[in-house]
Parts: sequence; structure tokens; C-alpha cells
Amino acid sequence: MAVATPAELSEHTAEYLELVELGGRVTIRRGDEIVGELVPTPQATHRLLEMLAELPAQEAEAAQALFLGEGAIDQGIMDKVKEKREHAEPSIPKGQEAIYAHTAKLIAEGKARPPLAPLPDDFFTQPRSKVKDGSVLEDLLAARREARY
Repeated sequence: MAVATPAELSEHTAEYLELVELGGRVTIRRGDEIVGELVPTPQATHRLLEMLAELPAQEAEAAQALFLGEGAIDQGIMDKVKEKREHAEPSIPKGQEAIYAHTAKLIAEGKARPPLAPLPDDFFTQPRSKVKDGSVLEDLLAARREARY
């Protein structure tokens, strides 16, 4: 995520908006105080994570610092992500728009953070853990009780 003062934001509005359109975040600071954030849509964040996975390792690290860490705007990295994005199809699964919209709302309210990486493709097909008593909550509470003594 880029960090900008109101003066920098005013002077370089187009660059910061492009960063957000590509899936990055911009934190606005006045002195040491954070006064606001420009956040991308969940779709832009999702596409950014896909693009980061397709970049070579060194470029992906620089792009991750720029978009998700505390990097300075680097037009070369932004251009590479933008070029990859233009050639890729949007990949929000059909019927998932409401989930992405709800996630965006939670992120905007500060109740959630965007993912740092997408889930593995086989995440939902992996076998689930076995629960002794049939209740995840009861199993968790039992494990906590056992760990205390």
C-alpha cells in the first residue's frame, strides 16, 4: 500500500487512483496520523492477487510491496501488472458477486482485511478434520480445557 500526504495525493491523483484501480491501497497521512484510506474493490484485489501469482518472483516481491506492503509508487511495476491484467479475463465466479461486495464492505469498515494470497485451488476439496463429538466448538473447548491443566 502506498502512503501519501494530502498534498502528494492532490499533486499525483491520477497515479494513486491507478494504483487503487489495479488493486492496491493508499493510506493518507497527515504527519504521523492516518486520516484515511483509498481501498480497491474486492474484484480489483482478487485480480491483483492473480496477477502477482503470474509475475516472476523478483517482480512479484516488488509488486507485493507496492500494492500490499509499504512501497513507493513504481510506474514500471504498475505497468507490468496493468499489462497482465488487460490480457486476463475477470475471474469472479458466477453467483459470488454478493460475497465480494459484502467482503468489500467489511474491509471498508475496518472489520476485515483483504487476503494476502488466494486460496489454493484444491482448498474446498481437501478432506476435513475429524471432530470427536461432532461439534467443532465442543472439540475446540475441550482442547482448550485439556491444554490448561
